[in-house]
Amino acid sequence: MKLLAKPLLWLLTTVIPVFIAACYGAPMDDDWDGGSDPEKSIAGRVLSALTGSGIPYIKVSCLISGYGGQEVYDDTYSAPDDGAFELWSSEYTPCEVLRFEDVDGADNGAYQTLELNYVDDGQDVIAEMIEQD
Repeated sequence: MKLLAKPLLWLLTTVIPVFIAACYGAPMDDDWDGGSDPEKSIAGRVLSALTGSGIPYIKVSCLISGYGGQEVYDDTYSAPDDGAFELWSSEYTPCEVLRFEDVDGADNGAYQTLELNYVDDGQDVIAEMIEQD
């Protein structure tokens, strides 16, 4: 019995956990960075530079540096009532530029594309867009 116990114990403590890890991968630690959320919210409003009122349906994109230049990390559209928006930026590849584009044509006025260098200072972003001629 003793002769069989050692190999059986070795099998249970070594081989089976390796087999399980090979099938399912190593367990992921959701708190791997010390407890903080790896994504940060970027919020703000898109306003008309002429009237100061919110502009609805403006496409807001968070741009990060990629291999071929800038690439979109996240994008969203401003709210239909007050021009508010919220999108996400990674803590490890932070948003560098916010791009505001009028993609709906002249439905709510035609506005020039605006790009702002983004610095996370904890305050909401206010983007004032200029109407096209």
